[in-house]
Amino acid sequence: TITDIASNDNELEIDEFPEEIESLDDFISKREN
Repeated sequence: TITDIASNDNELEIDEFPEEIESLDDFISKREN
């Protein structure tokens, strides 16, 4: 979940984030616009 990623942020590299996160960013961007 997002919370799990945030809590483990220091252990993860951006390149290791699943594509789902990129899709979520896309969704948020469209929603804000």
